Amino acid sequence: MRDASTSPPVARLGRVWVFALGGWTLFGLASFGACLVADAASGDDSMPWPQLLAYSLGAAWIWAGLTPVVLWLTRSATFAPGQRVRSALILAVTGAGFALLSISLQTTLAVTTGIVTSGSSLLLPRVENSLLAYGALALLGQACSFSPTFSSTP
Repeated sequence: MRDASTSPPVARLGRVWVFALGGWTLFGLASFGACLVADAASGDDSMPWPQLLAYSLGAAWIWAGLTPVVLWLTRSATFAPGQRVRSALILAVTGAGFALLSISLQTTLAVTTGIVTSGSSLLLPRVENSLLAYGALALLGQACSFSPTFSSTP
């Protein structure tokens, strides 16, 4: 039986996709559930649940699709002495790109699913969610560099 350190890169990439899709799907379902509970607790008219489910899962799957790209782009970011400034720049530029792309795709998804809201105050949650998702991915990328399951070194 092969261990993770001798498995081909394609197999490691497949595991990243499976973990990313599974993890972000669970997050999307939890987000959907939280929205339903918040709507019930507030007593306000809730959004139709099929559209809310589609949006919650769609946003999570956007992040799942971006996960391998972010992990690849930030793979060399390390905070070892002499690498801190370079790594901070890599993480900042990747984060800005992730946030802009994620917000754009989430806005398109909101229009497509009928979860359209207007106003700048409603853009703020998408920005916050995108930055939080990126932060989780950057942290995951650092943790994966120590894991033989995801490590890119043989």
